[in-house]
Amino acid sequence: MQAMSVGAKRHFSKNKVISGIGLMLTDEVKFRRGDRVKMLHAVLNLSQDDGNKKQISANFLPELIKHARGGSTATSETQSMLSEFASSILSNLSNHGDCRAEMYKTTLSCAGAALEGLHRTMAGGESTVKTILQVSDR
Repeated sequence: MQAMSVGAKRHFSKNKVISGIGLMLTDEVKFRRGDRVKMLHAVLNLSQDDGNKKQISANFLPELIKHARGGSTATSETQSMLSEFASSILSNLSNHGDCRAEMYKTTLSCAGAALEGLHRTMAGGESTVKTILQVSDR
């Protein structure tokens, strides 16, 4: 897949192959980590094309972020490879404005949820973080 022409890479997005890969990546029961490494390798090659970036972002951005963050706590070579490929894909996606905006929203959403949980743990009550996030959406 590395030596594919741009037209061939675009063919994958037209035939919904990217969304299929996204479904397979999230199925941890059927596909082992080694299989997911191969899938992410394919996605890395497809992520070089601007036409594919939005589809990749739309289909499995949270999964990519999860794998990229797992690199710091990787307990196996396979986990490290998943993290490396995911980080490289995210780097390619960050070159596209719409994808970068989605990455930012997803990161804020995760951070907001973490802050809300932390606040509830510390205060034992309703979080003001949730109110702040709701007001900022308006």
